[in-house]
Amino acid sequence: MARKLVDACTLTVLLAGLLLTSACSSDTSHSKATPISDDERAQIEAEILDLERQFNEAYESNDLDRYWAFYADDLTQFLDSGRLTLEEYKKEWTALVEGGEGVIENRTEDVRVRISPMGDAAVVTYPVFARYRGTDGIESANQYYETNVWFRQDGGWKLVHLHFSSAVEQEEP
Repeated sequence: MARKLVDACTLTVLLAGLLLTSACSSDTSHSKATPISDDERAQIEAEILDLERQFNEAYESNDLDRYWAFYADDLTQFLDSGRLTLEEYKKEWTALVEGGEGVIENRTEDVRVRISPMGDAAVVTYPVFARYRGTDGIESANQYYETNVWFRQDGGWKLVHLHFSSAVEQEEP
């Protein structure tokens, strides 16, 4: 099972790298553009860190309208349950929260940000500790790994890919 976790983490890193490579090289006009300066990189990193803070606060407070606003419509994601579209995730998570379940605590640590050379994409990785409340009132907690990929779209940043997986071994179904 530990090998599956390592394979999942490796896959996430490779996917993030491919997304950044694609974002930076898919349009021939990018090859003629000048990479961003160190000052621009620092400014974008601060902006992304603030977005991540807001994103995690919305998740922790179960503020669904605010939480969904961070996502691109064509989001791809992997959760422990598998791959979900944004619409599937919205339906599933909204039903849980409206049914009385939700997040009690969502604490990130060791947040790392990587900015693409042109400043139009960012990959953010971190471990996260989360506690949840079930409809029966029983709490559960777990350590997770999260990878978020942000693209600059229509003048703002949107979360285009999320990978959220348990940091502990799961029993196979």
